Amino acid sequence: MKVKQGRFGDEENPDEFKWYNFGNPEVDPEIPVVLGFVTRDFTYPFGEQPGAELLLLRRSFRVGAMQGYWTPVAGVDDFVATEEKGDADTTKLSMIDEFCDEIGLNVEPEEITLFAANDYPDPVMEGRAWKQQLFHVHKKIDKVTIDWESTGAIWIPLTAIDALVNNGTTDNPSLNGVLRDGTKLIEDGNLRRFLDYYQSTYLE
Repeated sequence: MKVKQGRFGDEENPDEFKWYNFGNPEVDPEIPVVLGFVTRDFTYPFGEQPGAELLLLRRSFRVGAMQGYWTPVAGVDDFVATEEKGDADTTKLSMIDEFCDEIGLNVEPEEITLFAANDYPDPVMEGRAWKQQLFHVHKKIDKVTIDWESTGAIWIPLTAIDALVNNGTTDNPSLNGVLRDGTKLIEDGNLRRFLDYYQSTYLE
């Protein structure tokens, strides 16, 4: 599914989208966003048990928030209900659209799972809160194609994510260097929320 984003002014039917003032928290103090945690199968070296790895994107300095941070796929939940959409879950439609736009991944509504919600105060803009809806999709993915919203992408084994969340670092110096090279790893508690969800859903 490929749907243009109305908030950028290139949509033929802008009334199908919500519009937000990103620069003025007095006008829009809360903005709903969707975060997509994308995993794929991963075989660890040295004969260890198969596992999974998580995709993170480095946000460009052309986006409206969190510039330079490593984050999951993310975007504004800006779809609104229309007669054409019927009773579709518009938040899921927003997430599906972000998957397609940001990494070239096509998914169906039944393939993604909403596993948590979180309110995250903007670390820079006072008075702005991001109303986050957290989704997960696990697929066989050989390649991702990033758009202008990101400057890089990296797959990280969940064991490394776990070490990063618990210890603030991984056992891989090269990976640490990539994640900390003039940037920040988003620290809103969502990596821990994802790990808890993944463990309870797939490993127990």
